[in-house]
Amino acid sequence: MTIRVAAIEVNHWHALYDAAYLRHLIAMPDVELVAIQDSDASLVARRAAELGSPPTFTDYRKMLAATRPNFVVALGRHCQMAQIAHDLLDQGYPFVMEKPMGISAAEVEAVAAKAARLNAFVAVPLAQRYGPF
Repeated sequence: MTIRVAAIEVNHWHALYDAAYLRHLIAMPDVELVAIQDSDASLVARRAAELGSPPTFTDYRKMLAATRPNFVVALGRHCQMAQIAHDLLDQGYPFVMEKPMGISAAEVEAVAAKAARLNAFVAVPLAQRYGPF
């Protein structure tokens, strides 16, 4: 089964560098990057050129409606994260979101409470570089 993945706000450093989520995803045999989105049209076009030219969008809500992915990678600016998370939860998308998921404890707590109430899959990548496991 091929997992259809879309990415939100690919201006984030981790889209292609450091964690390089999108580079790793396109290298996976059972993953299809169905679309990428960024509010900056020229940036999303450049990212697409580096990723095999998936469809691009400047509005993530329109991207989700048009592509209906199985999974979402949500990046972006910290001030956007909580709203994006709520939108994804409201639409039933499983997702991974780069940290932080909000700019205050109240924002993050509201996302966590909604995810728990909906029994939704939500992940935040936290590196464990010095753990004993």
